[in-house]
Amino acid sequence: MPLQTVTDARLAAVAALQPAADGDPNVQMTADAVSPPTLVVYWAEPWLEPATSTGLRRMCSFSARLSVLAVAGRIEPGEGVAELEQLIGYVTARLDAPDRTLISIGTPLRWRAWLDQTEYLAAEVRYRTPVYLEG
Repeated sequence: MPLQTVTDARLAAVAALQPAADGDPNVQMTADAVSPPTLVVYWAEPWLEPATSTGLRRMCSFSARLSVLAVAGRIEPGEGVAELEQLIGYVTARLDAPDRTLISIGTPLRWRAWLDQTEYLAAEVRYRTPVYLEG
């Protein structure tokens, strides 16, 4: 599979996560405000690591860390964890691809949207994907 640019890798993940049926979560690339259930696609830390082949760095080739924040709902009593578990299943099924390696799935946590400061139940799913930089 040919390497994608950094931008193309992020957009491919967004496309793979797009709703296909009623009830599928929203997909966003910014986290200013959300309307759960929502998946927020962004880059994780470290963003880019030099790719190596037999110990030698391949020019402009990197391993990028892609993150999907699964936002289930407001922090309230109820079925939030079960909804979050369903979102994680949705993400892992949709992003299963030869060019993406699942790194980790974080524990459920309180996450606050930037604009409205509402607290939500969320978890982060991280992937590694090979990319190259243009320029």
